Amino acid sequence: MKKTILSIVFVVLTTTGFTQKPIKSITVTIDTVQEMTWSKFLDFKIAKDQDLVTYTRVLKWEYIIVIDLIKKTVSYVDTYNKNNFNTFKLLKYKRTPTSYFVEIHRDGFTTNDRLLICENEDATYSAIAQDGFYKTDTLSQGNFDRNVKVVIK
Repeated sequence: MKKTILSIVFVVLTTTGFTQKPIKSITVTIDTVQEMTWSKFLDFKIAKDQDLVTYTRVLKWEYIIVIDLIKKTVSYVDTYNKNNFNTFKLLKYKRTPTSYFVEIHRDGFTTNDRLLICENEDATYSAIAQDGFYKTDTLSQGNFDRNVKVVIK
């Protein structure tokens, strides 16, 4: 009986191990962003919990974020002007069963950009970004889109 159970466990582990492919890239299409600001000295969650986030404007602007986990880069492409794009170095990548977190380095900034892509309860995705800032900035800023298109390769 022990041999049978061990054989079944081995087959299941082997099958699941070989069928899962590593993620090579994540492509996120954003079409509407809600911009926001909060005190540079507060964490976003604390600012949000204390109702200290100011929602500045909503923009209808489509762009694509390509997170290349092989090259360790993050590219932003404006879909209206394909020639307008920026590529930055990927510093951190973390995956959970329902989210993807990346941290991006941009030259000249004292903090890094951060992006969280998370699955909603209705099987859609949301994206929330915190921009990096300079020493002279007095506010942190970021944006979010409640419904983004995500393609994982």
